[in-house]
Amino acid sequence: MKNQSYLPKEINLSYNQNFFTIEFASLDFTAPERNIFEYKLEGVDKDWIKTHGRRFANYTDINNGKYKFKVRGSNSSGIFNPEEAVLRIIIFPPFWKHGGLGCLLY
Repeated sequence: MKNQSYLPKEINLSYNQNFFTIEFASLDFTAPERNIFEYKLEGVDKDWIKTHGRRFANYTDINNGKYKFKVRGSNSSGIFNPEEAVLRIIIFPPFWKHGGLGCLLY
């Protein structure tokens, strides 16, 4: 995973885009049904979530803030890649809760 230039490093979401799904894949096609993934959204998930055959993560009603989504995968032999892919996610607050703007609207 040294060269991840094809992956976005960060996504920015508005407050009403706080329900989302992240899909991921492995490049080991020997027996893809045996590939295992582990993922976590730092700040939301306490532990790694292990998947067996599922290649996506659903999140609902995530508060505004800064997060890191991390995913790592194994090959069909169950050997995990020691490196993980990381995606920074920023969910912006509604404009009426942002800084002094709320006071101006009041």
